[in-house]
Amino acid sequence: MTDPTPDPTPARAEGVTPDPAREPARLASVRVRRTPRLASFLVAGLGFGVVLALVATFAFPPNEEFATSQVFGFLLLIGAVIGTALGAVVALIVGRVLDGRAREVAAERENTPPAADS
Repeated sequence: MTDPTPDPTPARAEGVTPDPAREPARLASVRVRRTPRLASFLVAGLGFGVVLALVATFAFPPNEEFATSQVFGFLLLIGAVIGTALGAVVALIVGRVLDGRAREVAAERENTPPAADS
């Protein structure tokens, strides 16, 4: 005996792609969250390190063994690395805080057919 109810998922022939315009839209639950821009935090940390190196260079009395530009260059290397790392850590912390504020929303998935070539 055969089942008179049709199969809700019709069989598709091999190699035949379905027409996206004929498929119904589907609802899906998606997670929406804000994320910080990592590059902005890295650049801000780098700037902080440069300013810190500049202040540290002129905050102490001059060294007779090294020129002021050499001291600034050395402190700039250290300050740039530390400042960039500090910016990355702050970005991670902000990302974790914002991750807790994520929410689930319903979204409708639509299939749009490709544009016809002119």
